Amino acid sequence: MARDLGLVRTALGESRLDLLGFSWGTYLGMVYRSLYPGQTGRAFLDSVAPPWTRLDEHAKGAAEAAERNFGRMAVWLARRDGLYGLGATARQVRQEVAKLVRAYDKTPRTYSDLSRPVDGSAVADLARRNSTEWTRAGKALSELRKATGTTAPPTVKELLGAPMMGAPVPGTPEMLNPTMNRAVACNEDSSRAAFDDAWRDYQQLVKRYPATGRSWGPPAMCQGWPLPVRQATLKRSGGSLVLAGHLHEYMSAYDWTLQTRRAIGGTVYTVADDVHVSATRVPECAADVVRYFETGKIDGGCAGSPIPS
Repeated sequence: MARDLGLVRTALGESRLDLLGFSWGTYLGMVYRSLYPGQTGRAFLDSVAPPWTRLDEHAKGAAEAAERNFGRMAVWLARRDGLYGLGATARQVRQEVAKLVRAYDKTPRTYSDLSRPVDGSAVADLARRNSTEWTRAGKALSELRKATGTTAPPTVKELLGAPMMGAPVPGTPEMLNPTMNRAVACNEDSSRAAFDDAWRDYQQLVKRYPATGRSWGPPAMCQGWPLPVRQATLKRSGGSLVLAGHLHEYMSAYDWTLQTRRAIGGTVYTVADDVHVSATRVPECAADVVRYFETGKIDGGCAGSPIPS
């Protein structure tokens, strides 16, 4: 795909491309820059991918970051115990949510207006939400403590019944292609764990991270993939590069940003939030991004998405 991007640049008659990459697009930008250092201008990569492709290590790093960020959510919920009733201290909130995970795993509930059963993985999914959703996630967790009816509590239905991320509006192009996603990931996955190994790793995550670990499945997407592993070679170059890492997010763990800088260089721009690819959606941060492409200059970071009051 990076070579295809090189063909696009040639077709446009451009001597260089400036790059603005998000999430997986940061890896595409890293590979393009490694292949065509002389044809790459300024590059701003937001929510940076790691400089390696191993789905087992990816799951471990993301799970650790998710549980760590739940610690922030637990503090926030404890300060609002009168509203959510999940505990007056962060420790009590952690214990209550872990208890909910176990209870719904032991006795999953099926609601007539939800297409999925609510089990421990659904509870853990609520616990790993980023701070923009803490208000609703906290309310949903509180509702699950007392739910008795045959229909889902309103906030539970709102969050767990929402369409899958990337689902297209009818008649428009799809935003997420699962087939392409699997092919790209598995062609480069050097772990390709067998199911038994992936299941063991998953059970360890569940034990290690009692609030959020259950939200992950076994990282066994690529077992038996028939094609040989083909990993891209990332290289340093002297061009301008900014790596935007989000201090508390789990989809692109902050440590991966630091690993990528060690591998290919660049300047780290730290966004002090937990929201995936928020740099261009928060005015303060977006102004820095624009200024970077205009001048080539960038400061150390921005506050990012605010925690709800």
